[in-house]
Amino acid sequence: MKKLKKNKFSQLYNDFLKAKIKEYCNENKCYEIYWDYRESIEPSMLLEAYAKYKENGFERIEDYIENQLLDMNFDYDSNLISQIQSDLKYEDFYNDEFENWYIDNCNIYEDLYENGYNGLDINLRNLLNNSNYHFNVMFATDEEQNYDMGSIVTAFGTYHEPDYDYLEKENFDNALTYLIHQQGHSCKEYFDELRDNPGRYEMSNNCKFIESIVNDVINNTSEAMSELTVLVKMDGNEAIKFLNYLEDKEDNSNLKIDKNCEMGIFNEWSGCGGLLEIELEKDFIVPKNMIKGFQIEGCKNQSYTVDEVYGLINSCWKPCLNYTEEIPELVNENIDKTIKYTQEICREEVEMGEK
Repeated sequence: MKKLKKNKFSQLYNDFLKAKIKEYCNENKCYEIYWDYRESIEPSMLLEAYAKYKENGFERIEDYIENQLLDMNFDYDSNLISQIQSDLKYEDFYNDEFENWYIDNCNIYEDLYENGYNGLDINLRNLLNNSNYHFNVMFATDEEQNYDMGSIVTAFGTYHEPDYDYLEKENFDNALTYLIHQQGHSCKEYFDELRDNPGRYEMSNNCKFIESIVNDVINNTSEAMSELTVLVKMDGNEAIKFLNYLEDKEDNSNLKIDKNCEMGIFNEWSGCGGLLEIELEKDFIVPKNMIKGFQIEGCKNQSYTVDEVYGLINSCWKPCLNYTEEIPELVNENIDKTIKYTQEICREEVEMGEK
């Protein structure tokens, strides 16, 4: 930038620019972009930022978004320049002599920076406040992922009952078992309810939570892969916080999902699932390392999304996600005994049926 050539007008001109920066810019001497309440960050941009911010040299997801928005609105402060140029003509010192000096020596854009202007403020927080997203958050244990996400169907069944003769302890290392134990119940209760409901039309009314799991499982049309999924509504700031939480290796806090959430069994690969109507008795506290992945509705995901499969109303996604240092208490169930008990009961029922 060239230095403004001093003469009798230079101080008046610089004082004028400083005053206009104070008038039209924020406390950081930046010109804020105004976002209409209907404007928001598209889900695709949010997902792109999460996928690409590191490879593009940004430390934070929001820095990538800000850079994208700046590129898209690089000439936004042309409005500011036009307004200041218009204001200048109404100043007392503006005359023919000043105008000649101004034309020969001044560049108002550069001169604004010389007088403290700091460029555009993307006003990202306001834009994030306008934004709302529907996340589908999926959970799984490491062992469950090693079994190619087939453990829930193998252990608990689907629209058809599990193959009791081939139940193995390893298959019960999955997110649904974790949920049952975290809610204070056992897999044995699940099999008792499943056995007491052979026609699958009436429940025992012993426990709504267990009944809802049975109902979700027996309505799951998946033949193999399935995952425990919760539907979460987030505004833009909450979404950024969640994505940063996933990236932060030092943040080992747990997720706390409100008990009034929408949760169930889903198969994103085949586009099917259960009813998504598991009724929790208390908040679901789950460790970070059990978050298998997530989808954002409205993006081009690599698999079927919940809304693509079910066509749900917006209220099914609830603002139900929080973070906690609270340690979940899990029921210590002997799975080997549960398997043995279940297999014995099934054999007895088969023998009874043959008589």
